[in-house]
Amino acid sequence: MTTGNMSQIAKSLNVFDAKFMGIAIVPLTATIAGVTNAFARIMWGAVSDRFGREYTMAFAFALEGVLIFMMTQIMGNPIAFMILMPFVFLAWGEIYALFSAITGDVFGTKNASGNYGILYTAKGLASILAGWGAAAVAAIYAGSFEVPYYISAAFDIIAAALALFVLRPIIRKRIAGEG
Repeated sequence: MTTGNMSQIAKSLNVFDAKFMGIAIVPLTATIAGVTNAFARIMWGAVSDRFGREYTMAFAFALEGVLIFMMTQIMGNPIAFMILMPFVFLAWGEIYALFSAITGDVFGTKNASGNYGILYTAKGLASILAGWGAAAVAAIYAGSFEVPYYISAAFDIIAAALALFVLRPIIRKRIAGEG
């Protein structure tokens, strides 16, 4: 939702034309966000190794919900945009570190590659629809991404709860059945 719409989001937040040390804020922020997203895969994997996948997912989704909500509060503040947006991508990077492992946890290792391929295809389709859908909703609200971000933040909080209260019991039951 954010990657494909970053310029429009910056316009809706009145930071599009801002510069930081002579560099346009949107490409600079996109570059920093790419670095944090890449680092996220290592970071969330390490967090998961220490605290467990489901707890890590719940924390990352909840953090994402808070960060997305905070994006709605930074109108006209390019420095906040430049700082906050990369943290949004840092939280998003968790899915690349954990979804493949979670797929194996839920469905077993026998068809792990095929199952993950299906999950990843669904994620890809969702990312296409989310970007377009967010832009369509923003267009209804005079180009403001506030409503799409509220929706996204709510879904993130719901995903955090589902990771703890639905996914974790499913995985624990499956693991107990193997023993």
